[in-house]
Amino acid sequence: MFRRGGFYRWQHRNAPWLFVAPFVVVFVVFGLYPLVKSLILSFYITSGPSSRVFVGLGNFRFLLGDQDFHRAVWNTVVFAFFSVFLQLPLSLGLALLLNRRRLWGRNFFRLMFFSPHLVGMVFVAVLFMVIFQAPDGLVNQVLGFLFGPSPQPRGFTGTMRVLRSLLILAPWAFVICTVVSQRWLRAGEGSGSGSSFGVRLIAGVLAAVLITTILLPRIGLLDFALRRLGTFDVETKWLGDPALVMPALVLTALWMYVGFNMIYFLAALQAVNQDLYDAAKVDGANAWQQFRHVTLPSIKPVAVFVVVLSTIGSFQLFELPYLMLGNSAGPENAGLTIVMYLYQNGFETGDLGYASAIGWTLALGVLVISVVQMKLTGAWKRSD
Repeated sequence: MFRRGGFYRWQHRNAPWLFVAPFVVVFVVFGLYPLVKSLILSFYITSGPSSRVFVGLGNFRFLLGDQDFHRAVWNTVVFAFFSVFLQLPLSLGLALLLNRRRLWGRNFFRLMFFSPHLVGMVFVAVLFMVIFQAPDGLVNQVLGFLFGPSPQPRGFTGTMRVLRSLLILAPWAFVICTVVSQRWLRAGEGSGSGSSFGVRLIAGVLAAVLITTILLPRIGLLDFALRRLGTFDVETKWLGDPALVMPALVLTALWMYVGFNMIYFLAALQAVNQDLYDAAKVDGANAWQQFRHVTLPSIKPVAVFVVVLSTIGSFQLFELPYLMLGNSAGPENAGLTIVMYLYQNGFETGDLGYASAIGWTLALGVLVISVVQMKLTGAWKRSD
């Protein structure tokens, strides 16, 4: 009988290691070695790749009093806050809307909302530099058309201003009033939603009253607000005003990532057991109760994943503000982020040691925040 030789036994014993060897080699060369090297460099002050002086924890102590680093941390935290508490609810709302089976053209709208994420970051930065440009940028032109100076001497009494606002408020007011009128009819009849004509008539009357109250000259809500806040100036420089740089970055990020996170929520919603909704309807649960007690618990693992992923991505923000602000941190460092400050120290100033200290501080901070998020959301609790 054929006897298996020593080479065969060696191959059989070491085959798993041979298969994982390419990954191990790549990880050690491009992952583990840079991590260890950066940790060592964080204890030095460097001037280029060759000159360095050992300072121990001096770089980390200097971080505690570095005002530029504090500004970078604050800007990054503000951006991350809006990424979690503004971007993700919008993504979830879009997912709930586009998950409706009877929605016409829902596949088309899914593609449209997701498509901004397919565009490169450089292209997005250049595009929104033009959009926020003053005075000819799209944002300034639209806001100037809607809320610009009135041709009439008394604020909001001009006819053009009223017509502009009607175009914006009428559809929203009609939808809101339709829902309200349906609820009133249902409450009055006990069952059923009333005739379609009756709902539309009541909704139209309520919408007219609502719009008139808002647009009424001199005493209307919108005229009152405009007198207090002033009108919009088309010469507003979004990327040149320290107070407007962060809102511009947040709006740009919303355009890019709302549709991307929507896909995660859509996948989670489609995996929810429909029998749970049927059981909730039998028990008399309304739409809000179904969302709270069925939808949210069912999509919780995906929601936690999206929250943590968005937080980590927000703290890694660099390319978008750096390109939109012309390879700088913007006026008064309004767009300075932690990674941008790391880049400035490591590749512009040449102090790789201080940049390494910033990088390790960021890594530890993101780790702590992620652990706290998972702890608060109960991601580590065992499910029965």
